[in-house]
Amino acid sequence: MWDWGTVRTKTLRGENNPHRLPHRKPMAQWLARLKEAALRSVSTGLLKSNDRSDPAAAEFRRFSERLLHRPVGNSPTQNQFVTDRATALQEQQAIDVRVNQQQVNVNGTRVGVNRPDLQYTLGDQRHYEEFDVPSSTRGPAHAVRIQANDPAGVVALFKVP
Repeated sequence: MWDWGTVRTKTLRGENNPHRLPHRKPMAQWLARLKEAALRSVSTGLLKSNDRSDPAAAEFRRFSERLLHRPVGNSPTQNQFVTDRATALQEQQAIDVRVNQQQVNVNGTRVGVNRPDLQYTLGDQRHYEEFDVPSSTRGPAHAVRIQANDPAGVVALFKVP
């Protein structure tokens, strides 16, 4: 009779197994490099330039661009509007711009599992924006939830055709 626990352990943990789950250490190292590149990019202005001399900064730039292109709804117009707005906010020196991610406050602490369409920090103020199609009536309820999670934040609602 097979000892399935032993077989499974040997199969998944084997060094030569192509289906082996990645170890957390490389991911932690990658995130540390990404954070270092982000700080370097912001402090030196590399984030806005096309300078290819720093591969970590380029990697961070690609990573941050992917996060800004997250869908927020089924409407292509709505998704494009949010992407354009997030890009414009980054050009205005907004930091910690997040699209369709769990709500965090100005300190970066998660304050809710709800996902505002767009959130960012400008100056010392956290801003949250919800974009709805004209037929949607969910915006005011979302604003109430966002405000309850972060009373110091500013909430704006938009209708996107």
